[in-house]
This record gives sequence, C-alpha cells and structure tokens, in this order.
Amino acid sequence: MGVLGQLGGLIFLLTHFEVDARVDRTAGRLRGIAKSVSFHKEPRVRMNFRASGVPSWVEIQGNLPEGTPKRPYDTALNPIEPDMTGKVILFRDRNGWCPYSERVWLAMMGKGLDFSEVLVDNQGTKPSWYYRCIGSGSTPAVRWDDGKYQTESMDIAFELEKRYPSPLFPSLLPSGLSKEECGRKINDVNKLFPKNTRPSSRSAYLFKGGGIVPKAEFEATLDGIDNMLGENRQGSFFVGDKFSLVDVAWAPFLERLSVQVPLLHRDLYPRDPNRWPNLNKWYQAMETLPFYPSRVQGDTPSWTAVLAVAGYGNAGMVPSLVKSIGPSSTCASDEIWSEYASGREGVAPTPNAEAASLLCRNRDGVIRDAIVNGGVKKVETDTADKALRVITATMFASKSTEEQILDDLLKQLSEHEKEHLASFASFLSGRVCVPRDMGALPARAFRERLKLIAERAGR
Repeated sequence: MGVLGQLGGLIFLLTHFEVDARVDRTAGRLRGIAKSVSFHKEPRVRMNFRASGVPSWVEIQGNLPEGTPKRPYDTALNPIEPDMTGKVILFRDRNGWCPYSERVWLAMMGKGLDFSEVLVDNQGTKPSWYYRCIGSGSTPAVRWDDGKYQTESMDIAFELEKRYPSPLFPSLLPSGLSKEECGRKINDVNKLFPKNTRPSSRSAYLFKGGGIVPKAEFEATLDGIDNMLGENRQGSFFVGDKFSLVDVAWAPFLERLSVQVPLLHRDLYPRDPNRWPNLNKWYQAMETLPFYPSRVQGDTPSWTAVLAVAGYGNAGMVPSLVKSIGPSSTCASDEIWSEYASGREGVAPTPNAEAASLLCRNRDGVIRDAIVNGGVKKVETDTADKALRVITATMFASKSTEEQILDDLLKQLSEHEKEHLASFASFLSGRVCVPRDMGALPARAFRERLKLIAERAGR
C-alpha cells in the first residue's frame, strides 16, 4: 500500500464515523470492572481477567468520559449541507495538512471561541453547496454567526480580533502593536523564508523548480528567524511574552519545517538548541499552549509520511529522505493535556484515555478499515474485534498499570490471537495521521501503547 493509502483510511474512522457511544453508566459496575472508575488523575480499567476473560465492549464503555464530544462535520462522508444557522463555522481541510487552515484553527482556539468545524476534502470531491457558499471552493473559510462568509487565513484572523475583542476574549494582537504594525511584523517573517518555492499544503517552502531548496537557504532562513526571535527580550514568542497573530501566521510552517527539513538535509535541525536557541525556545513556548499539542499540532511520523507523497509541491517526484536523528518535539506533558481537557465535554482526562475513547466509540469503523486495508479476512472479524478490545482496554489503563493489565489480557489469548494482536497493533500505528485524527499528545500515547502491545504480543 502506498503512503497516501496509509494516510487515507483508518482514523477518519476514529474521528468522524458516528457510532452510538451512549451507554448505561452502570456498565462500569459489571463483571470485571471496578465499581467506581476515577478520572481525577489516571483512569483505570480494573478487571478480574481470569474470571471474565477479555472484557466486552459494554464493560470497556464504562470507562468513557462523561458527555458527548464535539465532532467535525465531514463533507466527504456526508455531503448534505449541514444546518449552519447562527453558528460560527470553520471550514478546514479534512486531512489536517493545510497550513492556512491551521492558522485559523490556531487563532480560534487561542481566542477560546465556541465554534463548529466542517471538513472539506481538498484532495477529493467537494459538495456543490460549498461552492455556492465559497465561490473558490478553497480552505480555510469561516461562516460568521451573522451568516457572512470570509476567506484568506490572516484576513480571518484579524477579523476575529474585531468581532471578539478583549477583555471578553484573549487578545491575539501583540501588546503595543497596531493591526498595521502586526501585519508588517508578519511580513517581516515572510521575507526570511526561502523564495520562489512551489506552493504545497504538505511540503510548503521545501521545493523549488524540480528539486529541494538548498541547505544554505534553509540555514539562512533559520538564522534569520532565530535572530528575529532573539530581538524580543520580553518572552519566547515573536512579540512580547504571549502567543499572538504573528505566531498564528508562522507556527504551521515552522511546525512542518522542524520535522521535514532534517529529512531533506543531513545534520540540519531547526530545533537544535545550540545552533538556534531562540527558535528552540519558541517551539517549546508553543507547546505550553494547551490547545496546540493537545489537538492542533501534527507529529513526526505524520509529517514524515506526507513528505513521501508525490504532489504539486515536489513536482510529482518523491525526494530521497535522510535518515537522521536530531532534536525533536518534546510534545508537551500530560499536565498540558489536563488543562486542555478540563471543562470539555466528552474529552478524556489523559492522552491515552482519549485515544482509547476514540477507538471505543468508533470500533466498527476501525474493524471495517482493517478488513479493507489491513489484511484482515472477514472470517477473522471476531478475532480482530477481540484484539481491538485488548488494545482499547490497555489504552484505558493508567501508566502504572498498563503492563500488568496487558500481561493479564495476553493470558486470555491463544498463540494465533497473540500474533493477530501484534499485527493489528502495528497496523493501527501506521494508519493514524496527526492532527487529522487526534492531536500530538494523544497520538504519542497511542503509538507508545501500540508499540508495547505489539512487542509483548509478538514475543
């Protein structure tokens, strides 16, 4: 299967297939589940494995967080025009690849707005009603609550400041700067990026003509950005000590460059704290914003995978990637996740529980994808379902109990079922795409647990 196929399947099933997750909250008191499941620090799945075997979905569902999570409306799965009356709606690309969509996503999250999301397939067919609303059919776009539509990422970002001013909402205008001065600062950063590159949502600023931007040009870009950040004596962001529209404008691109540049040129790491200390501090500062690593930020495996896809950016020629290891994202901490999850209905209190919740709510779609793309035969559906229950139960376990719970679950499996489990875990790890399916923090927990499961089951 090609890389695009890997990226195109599974976790739309995790995020966007509607599966009824409403369960009797007494399910947590059923056979094998603790009589009370606490989510205050670490959610736990406590089961009498010898008595109950691999837990059922009803038992596992007792660990879901309270409430119904807010989900995007995916026009690729449901092309019917949604009811948009009186709502603020962000139309963004369904894959999470478009940096311009990410700009608006970041700005809306930074403002703390209550908004809905409609996903548009930029690589596929868009519904006709979208062209009626947005003539160009491009993303991002916003429908304001007064029914007016707007396009162009930074125009939308500045309009947010006008419609949702401080002190009722956090200001994203840098302290002491006017709108015009902020715009000039954004343009000053733009001047530092490589020139005459091919536009691309997956590989912006990486290619020109038919080849890769030379290493010296990337070094000049990183030098310039590091120097500009160093001029700010008040904090680690571009202006002052707070996240602002200047960060909104360039975070999506610097995020991708931090992963993709080292894959194109050996020993060139934008997050190198010795060579570009101010830029490294900026990356770290961004990861202190709860909404960024928890939901918006992509991760290294995903940005690596999309770089290996032929497209307009690389002129249809997939580059040879350098295999080198350098400084990478710290991907924040579980405490950052706790801040993000607090007060959000249907969001789990830890990253691993969030990943488990997605699997549990959308299990039918995950199984369907495994049959279509993972080599699972229809006659093995029951075996795949059992494997997914083991994976999900292990995902719900706390860090202090995950290994014991997994070992107890493995005792309930035959050798054939263990082999299937190891294969299924590896398959799921390769199918997740971030931030399309989940944010960087739950994705990290997801991949780590899947690796543990694959290793233990494959012994």
